[in-house]
Amino acid sequence: MKDKGLTKEEIGSILLAKKALSKLGHGSMINVKELCSEMGISGKAAYSYYRRLKGKKKVQETKDKERDDILKENILLKERIKRLEIENRILNILKRGMEDLKKRIFGQMSADIKRDLIEVSRKEKLNRKELSQISSIAVSTLADWEKVLENNNHDKRGLALSVTQGFIEFICRAADEYKQGRKRKKGIKISSFMKWLNKNKKDKMEYFNCGGSRRLITDILIANGR
Repeated sequence: MKDKGLTKEEIGSILLAKKALSKLGHGSMINVKELCSEMGISGKAAYSYYRRLKGKKKVQETKDKERDDILKENILLKERIKRLEIENRILNILKRGMEDLKKRIFGQMSADIKRDLIEVSRKEKLNRKELSQISSIAVSTLADWEKVLENNNHDKRGLALSVTQGFIEFICRAADEYKQGRKRKKGIKISSFMKWLNKNKKDKMEYFNCGGSRRLITDILIANGR
């Protein structure tokens, strides 16, 4: 057996291969008797190598499965911790809101509290239903708050932004790139373009601080024939 260069594990692997081939109806491709004769070992010895190797593989598969299960549990645990952190931030904002309400004659939450809630939900990519479940505020109420904040922010962001030549050139180049990737070459739908900008040009948008400057960007596009 030593001269042939096959180890006990290699012989066991050959028998494992025979078992696999047998499932496909090709087990006859490997003749165990001839193998044993050539190796100078008994069939009993060959199958003992097979069982030993199969046992090792089973142990390894069990270890691999346990490792994968632990990794999955760790991922789920991290997700739960992140979710709890988000919920805690929202509850802290609501706590501020309740303290604010106590100081007011009429039961209206301040604009700052509403804005903070909406900004947390957007940053953490929570939909209205999820935010509603955490905050116990009706989905329709949250939708109304979003509309009011959006309308208020458009003008403020547009006016507060410093319009530089670099910013104008960036918007024009981005518009050209955006149109190249669209079947409809003429005209740009500003809402779709803004979503595309915030997704594909996130770093530049943050650099210029123009993530919500829809009115100003629209004016730039029109003035530059885009």
